[in-house]
Amino acid sequence: MFLALLAIRFALDIFYILVVSDVFGYMGFNLVVSPARYAEGLLVFMASAAYVDGSTRRPSDLFILMIALAVLAPLTSMFSLSDIPRLVLYGTASGALMVYAVTRGPTISLPYLQYGRAIGIALCIAFVGAAFAWSIATGGLGNFNLDLTRVYEFREESTETVRSGLFGYLTPWAYKVSNVILFAYALHRRRWILAAAALFAQVVFFGLTAAKATLFYPVLIFFLYFYLRRSSSQVVVPAMLLLVFAVAWIAFYQFDFLLPSSMFVRRVFFVGAANITAYYEFFGTNGFVFWSNSVLSFISSYPYDSSPADLIGQYRGTDSHANNSFFGTGYMHAGVVGVWVYSLFVGFTLKLIDSMAHSDLPIWLILSVVLIPVRSMIGTADFFTGLLTHGVLLALLLLFLLRRPPNA
Repeated sequence: MFLALLAIRFALDIFYILVVSDVFGYMGFNLVVSPARYAEGLLVFMASAAYVDGSTRRPSDLFILMIALAVLAPLTSMFSLSDIPRLVLYGTASGALMVYAVTRGPTISLPYLQYGRAIGIALCIAFVGAAFAWSIATGGLGNFNLDLTRVYEFREESTETVRSGLFGYLTPWAYKVSNVILFAYALHRRRWILAAAALFAQVVFFGLTAAKATLFYPVLIFFLYFYLRRSSSQVVVPAMLLLVFAVAWIAFYQFDFLLPSSMFVRRVFFVGAANITAYYEFFGTNGFVFWSNSVLSFISSYPYDSSPADLIGQYRGTDSHANNSFFGTGYMHAGVVGVWVYSLFVGFTLKLIDSMAHSDLPIWLILSVVLIPVRSMIGTADFFTGLLTHGVLLALLLLFLLRRPPNA
């Protein structure tokens, strides 16, 4: 695993030097060559890579790997090859270390409910049914579309109807969490009729919401189902990424086709690192928000005219909606202390997920349920946004209900 992570880091360095800084330098990806900074960034990444487990022994192992790959690898690469401040590097790295330390703490003992599984399944079905009812009531059937090439024609209408208002939270919870649980549980128990019904429901959710990701979730569950029941090795993740990098490299240098490098290297890896840097620079200079746009809005007023994501898009000159992970939004709220607070919260959340595995539920099923919501928290969402809007809290509640003692 250590060698695979180093290979990822070196591949990102090559892409940054030869593609990202060269083609997209106007977007802020400047190149500054300094042997001392390169060595410093590489050493920080090597120290971080050393605590990444090569096997999925607990659900949090996969999320620690995701932090190393999606956050630390591109951020340390940019530090080594540009002039981003040291505070960004060490603030983020220290937060990642805190997440890891909390997940390696004592096991959290959770009780089992006698009829919890029946209640959990009933709630999942109720959420899915309520989401369909809300979609029909708001006129969602009028925008129903299964043509992948026409998704963006229907997305705005879908947002204004199916995913609007207070009950707009219901539909994402249904296709990101509740229906995912039904599908994964049906595979686990070999209830093929239920699995087929859940799969059909997921396709219908795609038609109603115009969210292409809904079609990806069953594919992810199938992969976890077939792979983790046979192997616990996590090396397959960086190995698959290296294959993607190779394809992007060949497409660019052999066929002058930039899109794979732009989408799967620049966009997936370096944009997130650039956004973390921008959050540090902007809010460190202009003032922190101290959760005034979130859970403490009743105490103080939000000091800016635009949302944080829009502010950073304007600051970077892209006018994009620059969402960020808790590593960036934590600093936005309270500086490095905010990053540490969020890291403790995220570590505790991952520890709770690990505790769900002390039951008859297999690790692949637990990961099927929490992978997408927690990935949003790690990659693109504030902690509380991930907890509520993206369904992390709902996933934890439903998994708690579904648990039974081992060998029950």
